[in-house]
Amino acid sequence: YARALGMRIFAAAGVSAERRAVVAAENADPREARSSYRVALREYDAHPPLRVLLGYANACYALGDDVEAIRVYRELQTGAAALPGVRRNLVHAMVRSGESLREALNLLDEAAHNDVGRARPADTDLMRAVAHAKLGEFERARKLADACPAADGEFAISLRAELERVL
Repeated sequence: YARALGMRIFAAAGVSAERRAVVAAENADPREARSSYRVALREYDAHPPLRVLLGYANACYALGDDVEAIRVYRELQTGAAALPGVRRNLVHAMVRSGESLREALNLLDEAAHNDVGRARPADTDLMRAVAHAKLGEFERARKLADACPAADGEFAISLRAELERVL
């Protein structure tokens, strides 16, 4: 408690805002997390730490603010290309919003090429299926969806629901 109080009183404003954002994210409050990350980004100015950018992007993604999430994830891709979650969330935000669908498919192809020898998650094929459906390529979308019946979990369920809406 004393450390938390000391941090609140004496820490730099960016660090305090970042800490509030992390606590909000851990407590499943992406709205508060995004708001606090915005304050931290303002305080850090031109050179925010990677963890702040990533947290902000994830909060935007969780809220469905795809335009902002895409912008920040693209920025992160240039400096942190080794983070597979960044690519996955970027592609999903692009597919979910219908923005740059061909680019999203290319990113999925690059990821598959780089992950040769590893099993491809079924979620990837579902994202592909949604992208193809939004591009009007319904037959290809159906084939991809039929090829991944093993996809389950909340993310796969949301992708399947989105695919059904588009088809």
